[in-house]
Amino acid sequence: TACGCISIDASRQSIATAPSYADLKAQMTSHLHGELCEQCRDVLESELGYTFFYITALCNLFDLSIEEVMQAETKRLAALGMYNLT
Repeated sequence: TACGCISIDASRQSIATAPSYADLKAQMTSHLHGELCEQCRDVLESELGYTFFYITALCNLFDLSIEEVMQAETKRLAALGMYNLT
């Protein structure tokens, strides 16, 4: 962020030797440090709003249901089960 309230440390993470996939998620971090200040939160909400506007416009243009698109993506992510590290 411009003010520095959030920083990203995308360095390589160290993990225990050969953890199981179930334990791997617990050992990983998000790489984010800090908390969004109110000003940065407002900017992020605005940018996400613009993105949602364009996604909705594309769905309308191609006669797609945004709800069905989101449900299909949720099913794809759920199919990954424990291999989904997000």
